[in-house]
Amino acid sequence: MMNPVYPLTVFVFVAVIVVWFSLPTPTYSPEYFVLFENALETVTMVKHQFNVRRFNSSPVSTSSITFDHKTNTISVPPGTYVCTAYSKVSAPESNVHMPGYCALIRHNPDSTGAITKKDVVIYGSLADAEYGQLSHIQSVLEVEQTQAFVLAHQCLIPEGQQAYLQMSGNESITHIFASIRLVRIR
Repeated sequence: MMNPVYPLTVFVFVAVIVVWFSLPTPTYSPEYFVLFENALETVTMVKHQFNVRRFNSSPVSTSSITFDHKTNTISVPPGTYVCTAYSKVSAPESNVHMPGYCALIRHNPDSTGAITKKDVVIYGSLADAEYGQLSHIQSVLEVEQTQAFVLAHQCLIPEGQQAYLQMSGNESITHIFASIRLVRIR
């Protein structure tokens, strides 16, 4: 005598196989956006404020994220993104600690054009310009409506000292001082 569970098991197994192979094949391709700032010139940092990164590469992108070279703004459409960025500043002639960090900032300049801390969306890790350390961002960015952002860096620069957003003696594209990558996950 046949086990009564056997035909039901076979039927369920065949039904699952039929449904599985009738489903459409996903064609998901992640959208991404990558931008670099190469050290093409020497740029002195302005003390006591955020210094906007001056991205000078062409964006590598498969998404609708755009970059404006005049304002250094990255316009991001609604969605959820993994944001990975780094920023480096340098103070080679200094023997004084100059702690600081990078930040992803909502581009809402006030009438003076100044960036305020209320516009910071994500803070980067602490770094020191004296040692040329990188400040890193690794976070999730949620955008509800198209918004412009800038990546900026600030550090504590003592009187009589200089720090540089970029340093170049040879206009090298191999010296990268900042980068940002956005990958859409939803």
